[in-house]
Amino acid sequence: MPTKEDADILVLCKHYLPGFRAGGPIKSIANLCSVIGTSSEHRKSISVFTLNRDAASETAFNNVETNQWNEGENERIYYSSGGFGIFFRIFLTLVRHRTATVYLNSWCDPRFSLFPLLVLTLLGRRDAIRIAPRGELSEGALSIKPRRKQNLLLLSRWFGLHNGLIWHATSSEELDEIKLHYPSYKTIHLLENVANLPLDFVNQSFTYKSPGKLNLVFLSRITPKKNLKLAIETLSKITDIDVRMDIVGPIRDDTYWAQCQSMIKTLPTNININYIGEVNPQKIPSLLTNYDLFFLPTLNENYGHVIVEALSSGCPVLISDQTPWKEVEKYNCGWIGSTDDIDFYKSTIESIAAEDNESWLNKRKSAIEFVQEKVISSDLSEGYSRLLSVST
Repeated sequence: MPTKEDADILVLCKHYLPGFRAGGPIKSIANLCSVIGTSSEHRKSISVFTLNRDAASETAFNNVETNQWNEGENERIYYSSGGFGIFFRIFLTLVRHRTATVYLNSWCDPRFSLFPLLVLTLLGRRDAIRIAPRGELSEGALSIKPRRKQNLLLLSRWFGLHNGLIWHATSSEELDEIKLHYPSYKTIHLLENVANLPLDFVNQSFTYKSPGKLNLVFLSRITPKKNLKLAIETLSKITDIDVRMDIVGPIRDDTYWAQCQSMIKTLPTNININYIGEVNPQKIPSLLTNYDLFFLPTLNENYGHVIVEALSSGCPVLISDQTPWKEVEKYNCGWIGSTDDIDFYKSTIESIAAEDNESWLNKRKSAIEFVQEKVISSDLSEGYSRLLSVST
């Protein structure tokens, strides 16, 4: 049972390091812990309560102690087994962290958001709650399993479960979504996620780009939200150039992946699509340097860590308009289309394919400069310190 003494901050998240299949939310919390746990001026002690396994896995991590506290790099981590007992362990953890700010890394997760919210309400500690919806309130996210989510919205508003809370939005779009669905909020802190440092352009080698050919990468979890089917359909319309696209990431929806495979089988011979599978997160930056273009016509990204990773690796991006990264076109390192505009994506890919290596190196350089200028903040620790202060 949890016996960790009280910390300044308690984070509850379904998945955490060393897992990686859950994508951006894991990186968001790890980077948050890095900022707060190492700040010379705003340092705070952090506890993280999470599952003892990766997403879509029934196997526990083999390098952690289950159902007890483990020392992390910038935090202490409790890796809980599943089953009904997790509710008791969460309850005890909340009781023992009696003075901590409690950061809920989800709006709708039953175990890691809704249940803690109910417990803290009963304990009279609603002021200690910070809730980060992580894109779950976006139109695209709400369109997936819509009945369940609309019922939750209705019930939570009816009973006032989310009234008067302090929220964390990572983009202006998410801030507007919170205001739309929960206008009775107490405070909304608009704070971007903490990004990893980009590669050194000068000392980095990239795959040579030949005119008339294009190497694409689709790097994300395979779910309807990521819109892989539209990417495949786009490539099916291209006839005059040779295109290779590698799909990298875990399969999270078998039915959807089967539909994608059926589409791949009908592609013309000039289009070559390969499924690479999952890749260790540490290898992703160097992997991305092997591609000309990152393609993700996603239905929604609250932040889009993988987009930042691509840009940080000098890989320009072709993305939808449902991400925060609206300025990539202005910085000459990306293109933006709507989630269903196949003609736009097709014509853009054909235009990009015609570019030579010299012009493409300029765009790679622009991608890294974009991250350095627009993403790497001078100091986010003060903002996160305010967000996570009990007195906020």
